[in-house]
Amino acid sequence: MEPKDYLTLGLSLFALVVSVIAAMRTWSSSVATFRNSSRNNYMTALFDLNRQVMTNPQLWAVYQPEVKLSSQDELEAVRRHAFIWYHLNVFEVVHSDYSTHRLTRKLDRADTLCWKSWDNFISSVLEGSKEARGIVESDKSMRFLNEEFVKYLRSKLPAAPAAENRG
Repeated sequence: MEPKDYLTLGLSLFALVVSVIAAMRTWSSSVATFRNSSRNNYMTALFDLNRQVMTNPQLWAVYQPEVKLSSQDELEAVRRHAFIWYHLNVFEVVHSDYSTHRLTRKLDRADTLCWKSWDNFISSVLEGSKEARGIVESDKSMRFLNEEFVKYLRSKLPAAPAAENRG
């Protein structure tokens, strides 16, 4: 090989190394951008849930059963049921992003904090809403959701008190 061949080979290897480094940095940047975008979309969904409650204050009964409703008519029951399903659908999207459809398994601090917040929210809804627990406990209802998500939801159901288990 002549010196020019060594120079060409050296420059080619250098270009390859630079390209690999650029590709890795671009991938890392794209993943970070995607994660930020996802978190923003989830917050938009959460704002919409809050907007629904402000528009229909009766929906507070989903979170706090002790809230007295002015009427127990069928329309309100259906509205609460739909609101609970809205939660479950939003939760399923968030859950699938954090567990099933991850681009990378590594969670950064922002991802970890965001997931803990959603995990606490899911737990709180299931703990506070008898109607939501009824939906999650129903095999008929849960057939519409991803099996992995159903297992996760059911793991979040509060344990029944000992007195209820005997009856």
